[in-house]
Amino acid sequence: MLWHNDFALDLHRGVQVSPLDGSAPVPITSRGAMDVAVWPDGQVVAVTQRDVYRGVTALVVMETSGRALHKLQLDGYVSDLSPSPVNRQLVKLRQGRSPSSGFQELVLDLATQQPR
Repeated sequence: MLWHNDFALDLHRGVQVSPLDGSAPVPITSRGAMDVAVWPDGQVVAVTQRDVYRGVTALVVMETSGRALHKLQLDGYVSDLSPSPVNRQLVKLRQGRSPSSGFQELVLDLATQQPR
């Protein structure tokens, strides 16, 4: 599975994945200005979108079919999302108040929505 946030020239906004069997790319989001991280098996993606006015970041973990597995709202600015190579319930991320403020690195358990 290949993924890219600007895969096709006709895709103006959003993210799509392209199966390696040559079939047509599949849109998984329709909005722009998002960060995407893919689990190593290519079947699950995490999408973050920041709301600078409310000071929160939405995190959605979904299958490439579009079915949501987890939906979270995290305080502040979240970046550098890195899915666990061995556990779909864990992601490493950086979280801070803003892009220019200090941050902390943590491993987040998606099931409990708590740092480990």
